[in-house]
Amino acid sequence: MKVDGKVALVTGGASGIGKALCLRLLESGAKVSSIPADQSCSFIFHRFHLVAIVDFDQEGGMKAASEFGEKFSHDRVKFIECDVTNDDKLKCSFQEAYDVHGALDIVVNNAGIASKDHMKTLKVNLIAVMNGVLFAEELMTKEPRSEKGVIINTASMAGKYIG
Repeated sequence: MKVDGKVALVTGGASGIGKALCLRLLESGAKVSSIPADQSCSFIFHRFHLVAIVDFDQEGGMKAASEFGEKFSHDRVKFIECDVTNDDKLKCSFQEAYDVHGALDIVVNNAGIASKDHMKTLKVNLIAVMNGVLFAEELMTKEPRSEKGVIINTASMAGKYIG
């Protein structure tokens, strides 16, 4: 799949792998939406190359938006907060990315945490990913399209820890 002109949404996009994915998608000509991992989600929207950063880290999301704005033009960047563990807010974030651009072509469920709070970890690393797949599928199949959408789920850090 060519990403030029596609609309992408990336969770956990304010830092780490998610931020690197957003940058690479922008460099490849994609319109990227990104959502952060834990509590709030930051969206960065670009008119031609869209990056929506959804992340709990407001400071990191704003910093990423500023960096992307300087590199790809400030008029192509918008920041929105949400909570990936809140089903309604997460769905709203996906819907907003779709409404702004009339499409959602690529979704990367990348948000993840490593916490001693097992329920919180499950909500971010599993439930939010499952909901992301459902919300993406709903929007990607809304209208007939010439190309199929792509949903990518990254693995949790939980697989690296014992005990």
